[in-house]
Amino acid sequence: FTDPDDGINEGLRDRLRGLIGTRRSGGSGPEYEEFLVEMEQRGVDFLSEFNVLAFDCLFFVSKAIECDLAQGGDARGTSLLDCILNSTHDGLTGTISLDENGDRQLLGTPLDLVNFRSSNQLDRGEQSFTFDAVGTYTERAAGDESDPIEEDESTVIVWPDGSNKVPDFPSVFDPPSQTYEKYTDPEVLVFIVLLFLLSLITLLITAIVLYSITNTVIKSTGIVYNLTILFGVFMGCYVIYPFIEKPSDELCAWRPWVAIVFFVIEGTLVAKQLFIWFTHWRRSADEKKSLLTIDYPWWVTIAAVSILLA
Repeated sequence: FTDPDDGINEGLRDRLRGLIGTRRSGGSGPEYEEFLVEMEQRGVDFLSEFNVLAFDCLFFVSKAIECDLAQGGDARGTSLLDCILNSTHDGLTGTISLDENGDRQLLGTPLDLVNFRSSNQLDRGEQSFTFDAVGTYTERAAGDESDPIEEDESTVIVWPDGSNKVPDFPSVFDPPSQTYEKYTDPEVLVFIVLLFLLSLITLLITAIVLYSITNTVIKSTGIVYNLTILFGVFMGCYVIYPFIEKPSDELCAWRPWVAIVFFVIEGTLVAKQLFIWFTHWRRSADEKKSLLTIDYPWWVTIAAVSILLA
């Protein structure tokens, strides 16, 4: 929240004022209180929730090491990993256990509900800001209908307008419903028909190119080049289908690869045109004139124009 030139970033602070969020609990219970007393005796006058989490983490891993050594392991490798994943430790921040992904299970573990407040909202006068715990949130098991939120009656929540009254949140915060194009939509049907006709035209042009494979123009541009362009145009006529109706996860993962067809075709086209330009630029004036006087058959001209239009 600090601006290097002006100190406190006023704009960011104003936008965050009244925010409600969660964070790991800094600890609770008799053992936590004893821990605070011991730390104070050791000269530690400030502890954040990260310090307490680090303390719990150290003992959690130590317990897993003891487990591995007791089973004849050497506190390393997969045997230690298995002990870590299957260990449970009642720490200062609650019970610590991991799921199959190695993440801490939050079920039954309280999280602090924090309220971002500026000091002037709390009538302290100075322009500063704090994250104050105003309660806890505990994820409940399925079927447990108890309230997961427990408010701290000794504190009050300051909302963005500066009051302590819970605002009426508008429906704009509800996520918008996702809509998808359908095969029955008129505009989709028209688009599909046009693309199908274009694919037939592309196949016709491909047949003409293959029939005229010995033609000077076809040979000079390269049969592979022509077929690559036509293949890309043909495939481009059908890339619309993955984007109709609600897609599956597999289809969503495949969608970006559709763009490769266009990149390959456009890249091939640009590379070819640059090569032609470079070759033409190095010719003499007479040679350039001779290039313009070649008598192409009319159907080759139509094929070339059709390829460009496609």
